[in-house]
Amino acid sequence: MALLVIVAAFLLYFGFNFIKGSNIFSNQQYFEVIYQNVNGLLPGNEVKLNGLKIGRIDDATFIEDGTYRILVHLSIDGNVKIPHNAIAQIEAADLLGEMQVN
Repeated sequence: MALLVIVAAFLLYFGFNFIKGSNIFSNQQYFEVIYQNVNGLLPGNEVKLNGLKIGRIDDATFIEDGTYRILVHLSIDGNVKIPHNAIAQIEAADLLGEMQVN
């Protein structure tokens, strides 16, 4: 019975991450970007480079310094090399209002 519970928990964890779009077996790079306005950017939205999906938004929270700026956490595929001077721009992904980082 305990083995069944462990297997079920394992499948639930991997299934939930699969639905979210995360691949837990891939290497990821993590970046933090600060914005004044995220224009409807939500966790789970895509991060694209030249139109190709290279990652997703993990989280967005207010910075607690009184400026109301927003800290956005990005997870990017580990095989993609991001230069130090890269600019992460928020733009519309489709006509329905979905946003993405390019």
